[in-house]
Parts: sequence; structure tokens; C-alpha cells
Amino acid sequence: MTIRLNREGRSGAALLAILVLASGLTACDPDSNAWSDLPTGGRDTVNDDRAPNVSIVAPDSTGRVAVGDSILIRVEVSDNAGIDSVRLSGFSLRGSSELGTLRQVERFESKIVDLSTLSEAVTDTTIARYLVATSDSLPEDGVYLTATVRDIGGNVRADTVRISIGGPRLQVLSPGLGSTVRAGAVLTVQLFAADSVQRIQTVGVRLAGEGIDLREELELDPPLARVDTVLQIEVPVDAPEEVELQAYAQTATNDSTLTTPLQISVSPAGGDDTPPQVRFTVSAASRKEMDDTITVRVSAVDSSRVERVGVSVLPSLRLPSSTDTLSVQTFELAGDSAEFRIALSDLGAVEPEDTSYVMRLEVTAFAVDTAGNCATATIPATQLAQACSPESPESGEDVAAPGPGARVDIVIVRGATTGLSGSGNHLVDLVADRAGRKLYVSNLSRNRVEVLPFGATSFATPVSVGSEPWGLALGRSGDTMFVANSGGTNISVIPLGGGSLKETARIHTSNLRLYAFEYDIETDSVSTLTEHDYSDRPQFLAQSANGQLLYSTKPTPAAADGTIRIFDASRDTTQGYNRGSEIMIWYARDGKSAGKGVVVNALEVDLDDHQLIVWPRRLKKGTTDPTPIMGFPTDVAAQLAVMAANGETDTRVEFYVDIADVGLTDTTFVATSADHEFVAFGEGARNPGRVFLVSWLGDEFGGSTTDTDDLVGNAAERVVGLALNGDGTLGVARGQQSYFFNQSLRLQGTVSTGTPSGGVALHPANVSYPSLRDDQRAFVSGVDEEGNAYVDVVDTYSFRRIRRIPIREPITGAMTVVEVGSGDPDYGQYALRLFGITDGGVVEIGLSEDDLK
Repeated sequence: MTIRLNREGRSGAALLAILVLASGLTACDPDSNAWSDLPTGGRDTVNDDRAPNVSIVAPDSTGRVAVGDSILIRVEVSDNAGIDSVRLSGFSLRGSSELGTLRQVERFESKIVDLSTLSEAVTDTTIARYLVATSDSLPEDGVYLTATVRDIGGNVRADTVRISIGGPRLQVLSPGLGSTVRAGAVLTVQLFAADSVQRIQTVGVRLAGEGIDLREELELDPPLARVDTVLQIEVPVDAPEEVELQAYAQTATNDSTLTTPLQISVSPAGGDDTPPQVRFTVSAASRKEMDDTITVRVSAVDSSRVERVGVSVLPSLRLPSSTDTLSVQTFELAGDSAEFRIALSDLGAVEPEDTSYVMRLEVTAFAVDTAGNCATATIPATQLAQACSPESPESGEDVAAPGPGARVDIVIVRGATTGLSGSGNHLVDLVADRAGRKLYVSNLSRNRVEVLPFGATSFATPVSVGSEPWGLALGRSGDTMFVANSGGTNISVIPLGGGSLKETARIHTSNLRLYAFEYDIETDSVSTLTEHDYSDRPQFLAQSANGQLLYSTKPTPAAADGTIRIFDASRDTTQGYNRGSEIMIWYARDGKSAGKGVVVNALEVDLDDHQLIVWPRRLKKGTTDPTPIMGFPTDVAAQLAVMAANGETDTRVEFYVDIADVGLTDTTFVATSADHEFVAFGEGARNPGRVFLVSWLGDEFGGSTTDTDDLVGNAAERVVGLALNGDGTLGVARGQQSYFFNQSLRLQGTVSTGTPSGGVALHPANVSYPSLRDDQRAFVSGVDEEGNAYVDVVDTYSFRRIRRIPIREPITGAMTVVEVGSGDPDYGQYALRLFGITDGGVVEIGLSEDDLK
């Protein structure tokens, strides 16, 4: 037996000889390990000393593929007795033979084609296989593709070709293997090229065959990182029966890639009775709103030219009580590919009267060529040429396939979501201006407040505000909106109504600190004094009935705790250290913290001989700061109380306060009653968090506070949503359940409403708890065990869920509810409008009287 090298006298043969020698082979060593992974043969060997013939037809030495791309290798093999097997491989040589470092590196995974198991010996055939690239990512020019053939007599012969790896990624998306084109027709080639570093400057295709060599290319100015385009070449009438299609791409730095030549059959010019090949995909989420669309992408190839493509959709409504089949809807466009965005409302989708229903679609794609031949496809992502009915449809006719179309089931849910154009929008909080019939939504990432008119399908002109706007609040008179700019230390003020909306003032808050001390109650002497700093960046806020702003602050890496602040415009609002705002601490006061106290609103506090030295701040702007006072804690507290009564200062000493209870963890929610008499705070991130309910007591804020473990009986509970009713007689804290509490933060009832996802809201007319009326309702967002989003309607008298309203995607932010008044176009159809923030934008849900019963 012998090993012969094909293509004698050519560089490929010489190269293979070098590789054989480098592997330790001799020309008469067919049993060497170099061929050990070839099959041993499935039929008996014969006495044969003639080596087989082998020739790599494609690619040739001009071949160049991108790093990581597979490559198509086509090989012609023959033998007088029969072929046993063919081994295809791709590798490079690295190192030096002189230094003894020469090594073979696999660049493509080897593939073996075993022909020995066939019933008859194969003596002449062409083999085409894709070789998959290995993980090696080095671009290099010396990469060798080798085809090694063994015949049934054990003789081995090999052929090799040298290609390059590097350059941009390049793919011919269509036509594919086995494609046919008609002479005199236009061949449409879809290309994809990518190079994010050097960028694509030129893409082109070459059509070659006996007597023809045609090119079509596209210059890109400026060069692009990704190119998905279509080029067309007119096939000559006298084209040979077979041509080769090869694509190429070149970067701005002249790096290039060539695809493996693709063999295309050419049918004679003349009559055309071959239908197109059709392929389609359907993009449709399983849950849709009535105004949503589905997307059907259709493409087709043909031996001549595709005139138009289209899609026929047969919808049926699977309602709870009946099944209604609607009429077929057909959409079509000229050309060989198109994207159809089909509105569900055009197919017969309607707003669900109660919860939801299923719309079942049968989708059939079709294509018609210039000769009138028609083909359909009913299996997505599969190229088909099924029969058409009618066989040669006119434009605009309904087209059907021999069987049912691809089935797509969609759950039609309540609501209409309005999204924002572009990416990177981060919507956080919302409030509704009932008088102006507008919704305002804070956009944290764009430093603006979005404006959505009730019932609109797009947002209006936004309002620019400060850095990272978070919480929004309507003023007590409803004519002003406040915006907490959490990226800074300020609050935007926006008047509502009248002309165009814009910020007219900005409240600058100061850096506030507290001074905590420990003292001996019997001797009144101070043992320790510590200064405590907190985050000053506002997060959520509300305006109370007395006009003061109450806001939570957002913890930062530098200031791990937030607080609740009080801003009173009637006091000294000079911006400066420990001026303007006040840190609320009443909720940290208890009878267990004897010997502990906190100095509030002091410009500075020092300790001398176990006595406090306090620098009070002035109460009103334009006056002077009081002189420092010194003494034991009770004496200092008494002196400050006298000064406060005289209107000189608001600095004071608070006893029985543990400073450790003052700090709040992110996020602290804020809710206010409709009359602004009560404000609630929910500490969200701590387990257990705390809930505070406060009102103005005439000279300070006070109220009730409790840990959520006391409120809900679960120490692992967290607050993720908070709301108060119209007069503050009932509130709801959203955790794993919905927990309803009264003005003393006593638990009134719980409702199991699934996994929490976002906020909660109460009916705007919900007042005077407990009252047995249809407006005593709460609205709670969540997702069920299967991940489906919903809003539950809850009876806040008997604390039970009365209805679940499926929606498209979870509410992830705040919710609010407004009444539909007599001037509203939806008056009579809906009683309420519910708004909620989702990842897709803002969902608006119309709620009827039946939804509330």
C-alpha cells in the first residue's frame, strides 16, 4: 500500500509533504497515527495498489473567513475499487522546525465521512461539509484545509488548500444550498457583514461561470459596524447550467473576507412554472393588549423574480362563553421580503369586558412570482413551497394553504400601555392632576417629568427638572407639583394649569446633622456626645395640610442611612449647614431609651466638663442667631424651650431618643391622604421595615409608628408599596400580603394577593373607614405563580379580593387611580382610570362599575 500526494508540482502538494514529514510520516507508512482517526473500513479490503483521486473544489487559495466562522469544503473523490472514507480537517502550523517548536494547531474541527457502510461501493462522488471553527481566536494567513481519502484497498491520498482566517464576519443569508435561478432573471442576494472595530466599508457579490464574471457591490459612507443588505445581479440569458456565487466584504483598513463559493443551478429562460420558496417568522408575546401588534416577517426566493409577498391571518375569539370565528385578513407588499405589523384591533380584538380572553390566529405566509406562480408556508422558520388557493391569486385576494396555518394563541388582557421612544428610560413615580386631566411621571434617567394626557396614546412635551427626579407630589391645593431630585439636594416646584409647564422655583435643602448624647439621669451629666450625618438627597415627598413638605432621603455609599425631613418655608430657609430643613425624630422616641437624647436643629454642639454647649439657630430669616448656651441637658432643654416660645429658635433637646432608631434604609415610601391631613412613611428595604403615620399636632408632627413585624406578624416582611385613603382613616402596606391599618397603625385586615411587583392605590372616594359602599376599594399589583401580571380589586370593608384583572406586564412602580368625571369622553363606560408604571411605560386601565362590585 502507498500514500500518494495529489496536485504534484503545486504548492499544495509540496506543503502536504512537509506536513507529513513534520508528523513523522513517510510516504509508505499508511498505518501511522496521523490517519488513526479514520475508520478502519466496513467492507473487506481488496488487492489494490492504485491510490484514490481527491481534489478540493472549494474553497480555493483566495478563501478567507472571519475568526469563529465555519467553512464549507467541497471535495471530489474517485477510486477504481471504491472509497472507504474521507477525512476533512483544518489546521495551521506554528513555531519553527529548525528550533524544534513546530506544532500543528487545529483551527476547524475534523469531520469524517464514512462510505464503507453503504450497500454498494462508491467509486465517484462529491462531498460537501461544513467544518466548525475551534475556539482559537488568532487571525492568521497560513491555515490549511486537508481532504484525506482512503480506498477499500487501504491506499491513502490527500489534497490541501491554504486559506486565511481573519477579516470581518460575512454571511450569505440567501440564496441557500441547492438554489436555482432562471436565466434572464434577477438573482437577489441577502448579505450580513459585521466588524465593530474596523467597520465595513464595502460589501459585494460575484457571479462566475463559463463565459460570465459579474459583480455587484455597495460602498458604505461612513463605514458601518453591521450591514444587513440585499444586492441583485441579473443572470444573463446565455448563462451556463451552473454558476458560482461568492460574497466579499472589506473594512475601512482594507481587511477583507470571502465566502466559500456557492453553487447555483441555472434553468433555461422561457416559461416559468416553478413556485417560489417561502419562509416566515411570527413575533408575538403570549399576552397582548387590544392596541398591540404582532409582527410577521416573510421572505421568498424564486428561479425568476418574486413579485409580492404576504400573509393571511384567520382569527377566532375564544371567549369564556362562546367561540367566534372572524373573517380572514390578508396583507401583502411588493418585493421578495416584507415585515407586517398587524394590529390586533384590525383582526377583531376588543377590550375584555371582564378579565381576559384568548385570540387564536392561523397564520399563512405566501409569495407570488412574476409568472403568477404562488406558494405558501405554514411552518415558521422553514422554507416551503406549499400549494396556494387560489393557484394564481390576484393582488388583494385572500390566499389559503392546503391545511391550517401556523397556530398562535394570544391572551388579550386589559389596559393600554404608552411607552417612550428610545432606550434607557427609567420611570419611577407618578401623580395625577385630576383638574388638568394629565398624568405626570418622573424619568430618573432623563432628568425630566413626562406628561401623559388622560386617554392619550403618546406622551406630550416633558418638563425639565433637576438631577435624577424620583418622587412626585401634588401640593395641598392641587395647583403645584413638587419633584424630589435625588441626584442632588433640591426640590423642583412646577405650577400646574395655565400655559406651558415648566419649573419656576427650586428649593435648595441644607446639610443636616444630629447630635446624640448619653447622660446620667441622676446627676444630669453628659458622658458622650456624637455627631451623626445622613444622606440629604430627597427621594419621596408629600405636602401636609399645614403647607410643610415632608420628604424621605435616599441613602448613598457615603451616607448609609436616610431620614425623614421637614421643610417649612415660613422658617429661615437660608441655605447652609443645619439650616432650613429639620430631621424628623419623633418616631425614635420611646420610654426604653432612658439616659439617651438628641439635640435637633443646632448649628453646633460641644461637650465641656460633662455639660452641653449648644449654638441655637434662628427661627426666621433676617434675625440673628441666638448666643450659645451651656449647661446640663435638662437645663439646656428648658432654656431652648423658652427661646422657642419667644420665636427665637427651633433648636431643641429631645430625651428618650436612641439615635440608632433615627436612620432609615432605602427605600422609604411616602403616601398622603387626599385631604393632606395625614402622611405615611414605609421603610422598604429593612427586614422588618417600619411604617409611620403622622399628622400636624399644632406645633409639631406626631402620630403612630410600628415595625412591620408587629403590623403583619411576620419578621421577614418588607414594605414595597404604601397608600392612604381620602381622609387617612385607612392605609395599606403592600408586602407578601396586603395589610390594612387604621390611624393608630392597628391591623384591620389582610388580603392574600400573590407575589408583589409594584405599588398599591385606594379608590379616590374611599373615606370614613369602616363604610359599606362600592367605593371602599383598594387596587393591588402583583404576579401569579406562572409569572402573569395582574391588578387585584380588593374590598376594604370585608378585606377580600373581588376581582383579578390580568394585564400585559407587571406594574413595577407606583400606581394611582382617578375618577372619570362627566366631561371625560369615557364617562359612562368607566368609573375610574387606573395608572401604573411598568417596564414598558405607563399602563392605563379603565375600570367600570361592574369591576368594583
